[in-house]
Amino acid sequence: MNISISWGGIQLPKSIKNHSKLVLLLAFILLVGLSFTACDNGEIGDTVPDTYNAEVIIEEVANEEHVEVFSVLADGESGIDQFSYEDNKLTGDITDLSGTTELTLVVDNDSLTDGEYTIDNEVIEVDTNNNEAKFEVEFIEKTPEIEDIDVNNDVNDISVETGTTKEDVLDKLVNEIVITDTEDNNYTVNLDWTIEDYNSEVAKEYSATGTFELPKSVEQTDPATDLEVTAKVTVEEVYQPSKDASLSNLGIDPGHPLEPMEPEFDSEITDYTINVNHYSDKVHVYATPYSENASLEINGELVPSGEPKELTLEEAGRDTIINFIVTAEDERTEKQYILTVSRVEEPDTEYNLTIEVEGEGTTEPEPGTHEINDGEIVDIKAIPDGDYQFVEWEGNVQEPENEETSILMENDETVKAYFVEEDDETDPIVSREMVLVEAGTTSSDNGSITVENDFYMGKYHVTQAEFEAVMSFNPSYFNDNHHSKLTGNSGDRPVEMVTWYDAIKYANELSEIEGFDKYYNISVIEYRDHNIVDATVTENTGANGYRLPTEAEHEYAARGGKDGNSTTYAGSDILDEVGWYSDNSDVANSDASWADGKGTMPVGENEANELGLYDMSGNVWDWTNTESGPYRFRRGGSWFHEAVYCEVTNSYIFKLYYPYSYFGFRLARRP
Repeated sequence: MNISISWGGIQLPKSIKNHSKLVLLLAFILLVGLSFTACDNGEIGDTVPDTYNAEVIIEEVANEEHVEVFSVLADGESGIDQFSYEDNKLTGDITDLSGTTELTLVVDNDSLTDGEYTIDNEVIEVDTNNNEAKFEVEFIEKTPEIEDIDVNNDVNDISVETGTTKEDVLDKLVNEIVITDTEDNNYTVNLDWTIEDYNSEVAKEYSATGTFELPKSVEQTDPATDLEVTAKVTVEEVYQPSKDASLSNLGIDPGHPLEPMEPEFDSEITDYTINVNHYSDKVHVYATPYSENASLEINGELVPSGEPKELTLEEAGRDTIINFIVTAEDERTEKQYILTVSRVEEPDTEYNLTIEVEGEGTTEPEPGTHEINDGEIVDIKAIPDGDYQFVEWEGNVQEPENEETSILMENDETVKAYFVEEDDETDPIVSREMVLVEAGTTSSDNGSITVENDFYMGKYHVTQAEFEAVMSFNPSYFNDNHHSKLTGNSGDRPVEMVTWYDAIKYANELSEIEGFDKYYNISVIEYRDHNIVDATVTENTGANGYRLPTEAEHEYAARGGKDGNSTTYAGSDILDEVGWYSDNSDVANSDASWADGKGTMPVGENEANELGLYDMSGNVWDWTNTESGPYRFRRGGSWFHEAVYCEVTNSYIFKLYYPYSYFGFRLARRP
């Protein structure tokens, strides 16, 4: 039961007046401890008002009763006296409580000055026997309040890229805000930010929560919500440059190493050694980064990926240190590999070189037996007499079809020069198989290739036998004369060690033999040994003669033309079915003296692609007719390289004048 009886001039209901003794009895039983809570503000100066009224509420009738001051009224009612003021406190007694259950404490605001205060009420003692209520009111200096903190507009939402660390995100957020209290005072507070479950690699939105503390001179109404703000962090996905600075291969180009490189290449191993013969004064080193966008420096010089670089070695008996620096696509990450090339000391051994002649002619050095130091390369020359002409050398010479050739002395050797009368010469017979490739478009996940005109493409790489029949020499590293332990006929292997200029010279010579118009105009030719290393070249684009395919034609044909199946390699998704590469190109019964026993393989031994073209992936790279500045594109991969290089979509550029044991070509021409 709630009882609210006003005292101070307010008429009480009659029914309650008639039972005032009952009310007092209830008040005596129920009212034990009372507290006052004043809700209005007052001001106090040197004096305090003369009149105060206190409001006493009996809230309910129960075993526990209490009286509270719940409001401060400014009605100026009188009737309560005996107040005293000392040390900011008012103390007073209320008398004559008979029949009264509601008392009102009134503060006269108009009479209080100089400063803002709140009222804190202490326990009132109620003595119903003596009709007295005692209370105490304390004036406390007021603290300004922050009624509403809305600082979201002061915190900027931010966007960052994937890969941005959590620490970087927190640094970008506003770390201070300004808040204002009810008296228009400004305060700068620091924010402590947190972001939950942040993943730098995921593009999404995150909520950042900033918490702060209010100054001690400021109060707040709802700390749970007022003391934190939020910001939106949007992570946007962007391309992240690769940090891969490792190599996929490293070594020296096949030449005259005494044994394989140690240890066997592993991208995680950075130090290697290899021994070469004492007469190897130069080597070609190569390296290929795993990431196609990484850069490679060899001894401080930037080198295209996979392109061999010629280096001069220290004298015999001394080591040459070769540094490979790979810089990842992010341009920050680097990794160094070191290859130590040891050139063995020159031995004292001598071998006998015996030169013989059949037919009318002589040689330089003259026919007979000559003592030659071990490892020495001897230049020899065949000189025909009269109406005789040179045919070939027999023996372990470098280029048996050339009058001028050389031989490496590692054992006793016998060579013979053959001469015949000019009337005995027969024209070379060249076997050529070409496949018609119809124009169209081929598509795959990597895009589409369109070829507007039909063209013929060589069914195979140009072989050593074909090249030798036209050019009268065989430059290939993997030939019977160079490697006597090769199995099979090396003439069926693709010709290699040819420059781009050598390939187009062969195309022109073959066009002339077969009665086609020459596609290339070649002049001002510069040779290095038998290789053409420079020339002035223009094209007769309307000619029907042999030429190199364009890069687009090669990819289009490798994919199988307009009806191709879009396989990873030319004709299959399994490279072992269609191509020779570093994992399967072991040369059977070889002496394993080069490239760990790997090398070229006879053409046409694997499966063809949809067009009937062989070795469009692997065996040897094919030079193309497409240029990029001083370079030409090459396609197809090789016996020496990993599978990724043999994918039909991959191409690489190379200098025109470099011959290597994995560079060959195939021909094309228009119908």
